[in-house]
Amino acid sequence: MQATRQPRSMTPPGMKLAILSILLAVSPAVATAEPAPLQVTAKVLEMPKKLRYCGVIAFRAVVRYQVISVDKGAYTGKEIFVVELCPETLKAGQTRKLRLRLPTKNDSFADEFKATPGPRWINTHVES
Repeated sequence: MQATRQPRSMTPPGMKLAILSILLAVSPAVATAEPAPLQVTAKVLEMPKKLRYCGVIAFRAVVRYQVISVDKGAYTGKEIFVVELCPETLKAGQTRKLRLRLPTKNDSFADEFKATPGPRWINTHVES
């Protein structure tokens, strides 16, 4: 009976472990945990008074919402401040389902509600 030969690895013995260690050390997904996503159903309460209208450049601004229900994630407040793209398309009293994330240092937006404390959330998807 003939013995079957196992294929030989082209990588030196300790190299796989070294490569894996480097990848884990520099990978931001492994190094930091992402916050749980938040999905809410909310009603538009107040929009910025000084709206810049979207055109060639998209404009983002904070809109104040009343939380009707938390559909995914955890949120205990009755109101939530959400950064919206082109907020001039919204109407007070409009109910929307929002998927939200916390802003990063690269996110920029106008916030007329900055005197009101609390986190600002970035809207990533809308279902009206």
